[in-house]
Amino acid sequence: MRSIRHVRLATSNVSPVKGSACRRIRDCFPRAPPSWGGLRTVGKTAKEAMELMQYFRQLEDAGAYAVEVECVAEEALAEIGKHSNLVTVTIGGGSSGDIILSYMSDLSGDTPNPPRHARAFGEVGRIRAELRAERARALQAYRAAVMDCSFPDADTTVFMLRDELEKLREGLDKLQPVHR
Repeated sequence: MRSIRHVRLATSNVSPVKGSACRRIRDCFPRAPPSWGGLRTVGKTAKEAMELMQYFRQLEDAGAYAVEVECVAEEALAEIGKHSNLVTVTIGGGSSGDIILSYMSDLSGDTPNPPRHARAFGEVGRIRAELRAERARALQAYRAAVMDCSFPDADTTVFMLRDELEKLREGLDKLQPVHR
């Protein structure tokens, strides 16, 4: 939750609340295009770090148990953490947070241009591209086989039981036409 009013309301009803500090600090818009402010580190100055600390205090006073921060300077988060009881969940805040969070798409390598604080531990994006290319190759091969009549073939066709085709033909010959 970002609004202190909402945090107070939720905690007064005995609901556990985790606040979010990122949008509270001016010009920080996670996962937004650079024209909106983009993903920038907050807390690089003492003034910004103190603004963050004041928000942490407001969250604590309102009854929150935790706060999520994104792209906060590690030293600022470490120092603020010494003066706050909030559990810090951090994305891009270095190792100073209590919980280090990352997006699955980033850590699996499925994000084409991951943010600077992310690292790919897998190659899902490359594998996904290979899978798309293989599907396209298979579809082209299927089309070619249908067009040159090599598919379907005897191995992929279901046939009637022996002697049943002649019985079917006899039965069909006995039918009266629907339209006269």
